Amino acid sequence: MAQEVQDVPSILKGKRVVGGGINLSINDNTFNSGPDVVQDIDATTFSFRPYAGKFIQDKILLGGQFEVSFGNIENVTDQFGNIISTDRESFGIGFGVFLRRYYPVIGKFGIFIQPSIDITFSERDDERSIFDVALGERISEEITESDIVSASASTSLGLYIFLGERFSLETNLGNVAFNYQTEDRSIMDISNNNQFSSDNEASSINFNLINEISFDRLFVVNFFF
Repeated sequence: MAQEVQDVPSILKGKRVVGGGINLSINDNTFNSGPDVVQDIDATTFSFRPYAGKFIQDKILLGGQFEVSFGNIENVTDQFGNIISTDRESFGIGFGVFLRRYYPVIGKFGIFIQPSIDITFSERDDERSIFDVALGERISEEITESDIVSASASTSLGLYIFLGERFSLETNLGNVAFNYQTEDRSIMDISNNNQFSSDNEASSINFNLINEISFDRLFVVNFFF
Protein backbone atom coordinates (compact mmCIF):
# COMPACT_ATOMS: atom_id res chain seq x y z
CA MET A 1 0.00 0.00 0.00
CA ALA A 2 2.91 2.37 0.74
CA GLN A 3 4.19 1.89 -2.80
CA GLU A 4 0.77 2.74 -4.24
CA VAL A 5 0.65 6.01 -2.26
CA GLN A 6 4.11 6.94 -3.52
CA ASP A 7 2.89 6.45 -7.09
CA VAL A 8 0.24 9.18 -6.51
CA PRO A 9 1.86 11.80 -4.25
CA SER A 10 -0.74 14.39 -5.30
CA ILE A 11 -3.38 12.77 -3.08
CA LEU A 12 -1.44 13.17 0.17
CA LYS A 13 -2.50 15.43 3.04
CA GLY A 14 -2.10 19.17 2.32
CA LYS A 15 -2.27 18.87 -1.47
CA ARG A 16 -4.89 20.85 -3.42
CA VAL A 17 -6.83 20.25 -6.62
CA VAL A 18 -8.94 22.21 -9.08
CA GLY A 19 -10.95 20.59 -11.82
CA GLY A 20 -14.23 20.31 -13.60
CA GLY A 21 -15.78 19.99 -17.01
CA ILE A 22 -17.48 21.98 -19.75
CA ASN A 23 -20.28 20.62 -21.91
CA LEU A 24 -21.67 22.24 -25.08
CA SER A 25 -24.28 20.42 -27.11
CA ILE A 26 -25.93 21.68 -30.33
CA ASN A 27 -28.54 19.56 -32.12
CA ASP A 28 -30.75 20.24 -35.12
CA ASN A 29 -32.98 17.32 -36.17
CA THR A 30 -35.90 16.97 -38.54
CA PHE A 31 -37.78 13.66 -38.62
CA ASN A 32 -41.17 12.01 -39.11
CA SER A 33 -42.62 10.95 -35.76
CA GLY A 34 -45.77 9.44 -37.29
CA PRO A 35 -48.02 9.51 -40.36
CA ASP A 36 -48.37 13.12 -41.55
CA VAL A 37 -46.36 14.30 -38.53
CA VAL A 38 -43.06 16.14 -39.06
CA GLN A 39 -40.95 17.43 -36.17
CA ASP A 40 -38.09 19.93 -36.26
CA ILE A 41 -36.07 20.12 -33.02
CA ASP A 42 -33.31 22.68 -32.48
CA ALA A 43 -31.56 22.38 -29.09
CA THR A 44 -28.54 24.08 -27.50
CA THR A 45 -27.30 23.27 -24.00
CA PHE A 46 -24.25 24.46 -22.07
CA SER A 47 -22.96 23.63 -18.61
CA PHE A 48 -19.82 24.43 -16.62
CA ARG A 49 -18.99 22.56 -13.40
CA PRO A 50 -15.72 23.61 -11.73
CA TYR A 51 -14.65 22.53 -8.26
CA ALA A 52 -11.73 22.91 -5.85
CA GLY A 53 -10.60 21.03 -2.78
CA LYS A 54 -7.86 20.23 -0.29
CA PHE A 55 -6.72 16.89 1.09
CA ILE A 56 -7.45 16.95 4.82
CA GLN A 57 -5.93 13.47 5.17
CA ASP A 58 -4.01 11.19 2.84
CA LYS A 59 -6.42 10.23 0.00
CA ILE A 60 -9.35 12.15 1.59
CA LEU A 61 -10.40 15.29 -0.28
CA LEU A 62 -12.79 17.95 1.06
CA GLY A 63 -14.10 20.31 -1.60
CA GLY A 64 -16.72 22.63 -2.93
CA GLN A 65 -18.29 22.76 -6.38
CA PHE A 66 -20.14 25.27 -8.52
CA GLU A 67 -22.43 24.78 -11.49
CA VAL A 68 -23.91 27.06 -14.12
CA SER A 69 -26.03 25.89 -17.04
CA PHE A 70 -28.41 27.17 -19.67
CA GLY A 71 -30.38 25.66 -22.49
CA ASN A 72 -32.75 26.45 -25.34
CA ILE A 73 -34.99 23.92 -27.05
CA GLU A 74 -37.26 24.80 -29.99
CA ASN A 75 -39.68 22.17 -31.23
CA VAL A 76 -41.91 22.75 -34.26
CA THR A 77 -44.39 20.00 -35.17
CA ASP A 78 -46.48 19.95 -38.35
CA GLN A 79 -49.40 17.71 -37.46
CA PHE A 80 -52.69 17.26 -39.32
CA GLY A 81 -52.94 20.85 -40.50
CA ASN A 82 -51.72 22.38 -37.24
CA ILE A 83 -48.27 23.77 -36.54
CA ILE A 84 -47.44 23.29 -32.87
CA SER A 85 -44.52 25.38 -31.69
CA THR A 86 -42.82 25.05 -28.29
CA ASP A 87 -39.83 27.04 -27.06
CA ARG A 88 -38.08 26.38 -23.73
CA GLU A 89 -35.32 28.51 -22.22
CA SER A 90 -33.67 27.57 -18.93
CA PHE A 91 -30.92 28.86 -16.68
CA GLY A 92 -29.53 27.34 -13.50
CA ILE A 93 -26.88 27.97 -10.88
CA GLY A 94 -25.87 25.57 -8.14
CA PHE A 95 -23.48 24.98 -5.25
CA GLY A 96 -22.32 21.92 -3.36
CA VAL A 97 -19.85 20.36 -0.95
CA PHE A 98 -18.32 16.90 -1.15
CA LEU A 99 -15.94 14.48 0.57
CA ARG A 100 -13.99 12.16 -1.72
CA ARG A 101 -12.06 9.03 -0.68
CA TYR A 102 -9.44 7.72 -3.11
CA TYR A 103 -8.62 4.00 -3.27
CA PRO A 104 -5.48 3.32 -5.36
CA VAL A 105 -5.69 0.00 -7.21
CA ILE A 106 -2.42 -0.20 -9.09
CA GLY A 107 0.12 2.46 -9.94
CA LYS A 108 -1.68 5.68 -10.92
CA PHE A 109 -5.08 4.03 -11.43
CA GLY A 110 -7.80 3.62 -8.84
CA ILE A 111 -11.39 4.22 -7.75
CA PHE A 112 -13.05 6.87 -5.59
CA ILE A 113 -16.23 7.19 -3.55
CA GLN A 114 -17.77 10.63 -3.13
CA PRO A 115 -20.73 11.62 -0.92
CA SER A 116 -21.97 15.14 -1.69
CA ILE A 117 -24.74 17.65 -0.98
CA ASP A 118 -25.93 20.07 -3.68
CA ILE A 119 -28.52 22.81 -4.13
CA THR A 120 -29.56 24.33 -7.46
CA PHE A 121 -31.68 27.38 -8.32
CA SER A 122 -33.10 27.52 -11.82
CA GLU A 123 -35.56 29.43 -13.98
CA ARG A 124 -37.47 28.01 -16.94
CA ASP A 125 -39.66 29.75 -19.50
CA ASP A 126 -41.93 27.75 -21.83
CA GLU A 127 -43.90 29.16 -24.74
CA ARG A 128 -46.40 27.00 -26.63
CA SER A 129 -48.65 27.95 -29.52
CA ILE A 130 -50.84 26.20 -32.08
CA PHE A 131 -51.32 27.68 -35.55
CA ASP A 132 -54.23 26.42 -37.70
CA VAL A 133 -53.01 26.44 -41.30
CA ALA A 134 -56.52 26.20 -42.80
CA LEU A 135 -57.82 29.13 -40.73
CA GLY A 136 -54.59 31.06 -41.10
CA GLU A 137 -54.56 32.05 -37.43
CA ARG A 138 -53.14 31.12 -34.05
CA ILE A 139 -55.77 29.25 -32.05
CA SER A 140 -53.81 28.73 -28.83
CA GLU A 141 -50.94 30.46 -27.05
CA GLU A 142 -49.58 29.80 -23.56
CA ILE A 143 -46.57 31.01 -21.55
CA THR A 144 -45.31 29.22 -18.44
CA GLU A 145 -42.69 30.67 -16.09
CA SER A 146 -41.16 28.39 -13.43
CA ASP A 147 -38.82 29.02 -10.49
CA ILE A 148 -37.27 25.76 -9.31
CA VAL A 149 -35.19 24.89 -6.25
CA SER A 150 -33.57 21.45 -6.16
CA ALA A 151 -31.59 19.84 -3.35
CA SER A 152 -29.86 16.48 -3.44
CA ALA A 153 -27.73 14.20 -1.30
CA SER A 154 -25.82 11.59 -3.26
CA THR A 155 -22.97 9.10 -3.20
CA SER A 156 -20.97 8.53 -6.38
CA LEU A 157 -18.53 5.87 -7.53
CA GLY A 158 -15.87 6.66 -10.11
CA LEU A 159 -12.51 5.80 -11.65
CA TYR A 160 -9.38 7.93 -11.90
CA ILE A 161 -5.99 7.73 -13.61
CA PHE A 162 -3.08 10.14 -13.19
CA LEU A 163 -1.38 11.51 -16.29
CA GLY A 164 1.90 12.36 -14.58
CA GLU A 165 1.98 13.96 -11.12
CA ARG A 166 -0.09 17.09 -11.80
CA PHE A 167 -3.01 15.96 -13.93
CA SER A 168 -5.62 13.26 -13.62
CA LEU A 169 -8.56 12.11 -15.69
CA GLU A 170 -11.65 10.70 -14.02
CA THR A 171 -15.05 9.35 -14.95
CA ASN A 172 -18.23 8.76 -12.98
CA LEU A 173 -19.57 5.20 -13.03
CA GLY A 174 -22.83 5.92 -11.24
CA ASN A 175 -24.50 7.24 -8.12
CA VAL A 176 -27.34 6.87 -5.67
CA ALA A 177 -29.13 10.15 -4.96
CA PHE A 178 -32.03 11.49 -2.93
CA ASN A 179 -33.59 14.52 -4.65
CA TYR A 180 -36.09 17.09 -3.42
CA GLN A 181 -37.56 19.80 -5.65
CA THR A 182 -39.99 22.68 -5.31
CA GLU A 183 -41.45 24.55 -8.26
CA ASP A 184 -43.42 27.81 -8.37
CA ARG A 185 -45.22 27.95 -11.71
CA SER A 186 -47.07 30.83 -13.33
CA ILE A 187 -49.16 30.04 -16.41
CA MET A 188 -50.55 32.69 -18.76
CA ASP A 189 -53.16 31.45 -21.23
CA ILE A 190 -52.99 34.34 -23.71
CA SER A 191 -55.57 32.94 -26.10
CA ASN A 192 -58.23 32.82 -23.34
CA ASN A 193 -56.88 35.74 -21.30
CA ASN A 194 -56.42 33.62 -18.18
CA GLN A 195 -53.62 33.47 -15.66
CA PHE A 196 -53.08 31.08 -12.77
CA SER A 197 -50.26 29.69 -10.65
CA SER A 198 -49.33 26.47 -8.89
CA ASP A 199 -46.82 25.20 -6.34
CA ASN A 200 -45.40 21.71 -6.74
CA GLU A 201 -43.15 19.54 -4.58
CA ALA A 202 -41.47 16.28 -5.54
CA SER A 203 -38.94 13.91 -4.04
CA SER A 204 -37.24 10.81 -5.40
CA ILE A 205 -34.47 8.29 -4.85
CA ASN A 206 -32.54 7.43 -7.99
CA PHE A 207 -29.86 4.93 -8.91
CA ASN A 208 -27.93 5.89 -12.02
CA LEU A 209 -25.29 3.80 -13.72
CA ILE A 210 -24.07 7.01 -15.38
CA ASN A 211 -25.10 10.32 -13.81
CA GLU A 212 -25.55 12.15 -17.09
CA ILE A 213 -24.62 11.48 -20.71
CA SER A 214 -22.46 14.55 -21.28
CA PHE A 215 -18.75 15.23 -21.55
CA ASP A 216 -18.47 17.14 -18.28
CA ARG A 217 -20.03 14.23 -16.40
CA LEU A 218 -18.24 11.37 -18.15
CA PHE A 219 -14.73 12.87 -18.29
CA VAL A 220 -13.29 15.41 -15.85
CA VAL A 221 -9.75 16.82 -15.94
CA ASN A 222 -8.06 17.74 -12.63
CA PHE A 223 -4.93 19.73 -11.76
CA PHE A 224 -3.10 19.00 -8.49
CA PHE A 225 -0.66 21.31 -6.72
